[in-house]
Amino acid sequence: MHVVQPERLSQAIKAFARLHLVAELAEGFWVGELEANTTLTSEYVLFRHLIGHVDTQREQKCVRYLLSQQQPDGGWTLYYGGRVISVPPLGVFRHACGQVAPHEPAMQRARRFILARGGLTQSRVFTKIFLALFGQYDWRGIPVIPPEIIFLPRSFISTSMSFELVAQCHCALTVVFCSKASVPSSGELHVTELFVEPLGSGRYAMPVRERRFNWNTFFVLLDRLLKISEKYAPQTLREAAMRRAEQWTLEHQDHTGDWEGSCQP
Repeated sequence: MHVVQPERLSQAIKAFARLHLVAELAEGFWVGELEANTTLTSEYVLFRHLIGHVDTQREQKCVRYLLSQQQPDGGWTLYYGGRVISVPPLGVFRHACGQVAPHEPAMQRARRFILARGGLTQSRVFTKIFLALFGQYDWRGIPVIPPEIIFLPRSFISTSMSFELVAQCHCALTVVFCSKASVPSSGELHVTELFVEPLGSGRYAMPVRERRFNWNTFFVLLDRLLKISEKYAPQTLREAAMRRAEQWTLEHQDHTGDWEGSCQP
């Protein structure tokens, strides 16, 4: 554990304050760029393909931006100087856009980076969801979020504020998960080269990583149980839950068409 010395912390705070005082405008406020990480840019491009509203010119700008943010080792960071990730941008290039050929140096570096870290099966859940929507990942390998949770009391899930923030995207995701939709695409656009495991059910299994019981073990076992229960869930209850989830999502949509507090397309 790294311990920060009090005097160094004090110096950093003073330097931070001086920087902001210098940047303040005469009117008394600050102007700066609100910049998201490359994951959101990638998901935005994928989303436009999902709904069939592709802006080619804007997409090309997104691709140039994503390429400019690639690190020398082949990955991308979530924030300046942060930990390197890589899968989401590559999913855009190789599948949705097809604008960057797999033999290009940028794609080769990204591919080596991903495979060295276990391939797509080790990527984040939202990456897998988007890939599944394009038929590039099996829904069996994605944790289940049953729509019936909409009927649970808020106190059972979390505090009211936490539920509101999380549900902005997760409530809609329950509908997506139930439909297990997949957008058809060209056979030339795929990400099969990013899997370490051979094709089969074992590729999408979520193993228990530790022998001792912990939260990871609990949620893996819970997901297995939920996947089994899907086969036996009453259809009338599921349809009612789907309608309620849709209603809740539409009720919380802003007049501008988006959902406040949700960063997921």
